[in-house]
Parts: sequence; structure tokens; C-alpha cells
Amino acid sequence: MAAGDLFVDMVTVVGTGGVDIQPAVGVSAMITFIGSALGAGNGEIEGREGLTATVWSLPTGSGSSSAIINNMAGLTNCKIFINNTMFLKFITGSGTQNYSYSGIEI
Repeated sequence: MAAGDLFVDMVTVVGTGGVDIQPAVGVSAMITFIGSALGAGNGEIEGREGLTATVWSLPTGSGSSSAIINNMAGLTNCKIFINNTMFLKFITGSGTQNYSYSGIEI
């Protein structure tokens, strides 16, 4: 991949373990949209530093209602910069949930 290439996944199915949205070593991306089709389970988006450190989460705190993310109709026009050490994690509290994201490699 090269700068300017799309960094996107139209549907990411997330189970209770969560899914890391983490570029390869040496690659950086700017995420400009995150969407969700969350069902009855609780969903959360975390900004991670390394494998264990949560820097921020939306909504705040695990077990929060996924309705917060649904009612926002996703995060549109956002600018979230990620790389191999600072990345996103999509989480669900139960069952499976669908997320999508798009951005550009920088």
C-alpha cells in the first residue's frame, strides 16, 4: 500500500473478544468514518496504545449501551490517526455486532 490508498473494511463482524483495527508496521492511516449496525449487545470503540492500554473509549466504560453509537449514525467526518502502536479496537459485550470503517493511508 502507498500513501493515498484507501484503508477500509465495509463490514467487520465483531465477537466478544473484539477486533483490532491495526495497520502493519510502518503504515499509518487516518480513519474518517466509523459506522455500526449494533444489535441488542453492548458495543464499544476503544483507542488503544499497545495491546493492553486503553487511551479512550466510546461510549465511556464497558457495558455501556450500544444505542449511543447507533443514535449517532456512526462517527462521520472524524479524523482518527492510527498506526501499528496506536490503533482502534471494536468490542461487543455479547453475541456478534457489525462495524464498518473507512479512511486513507497517510
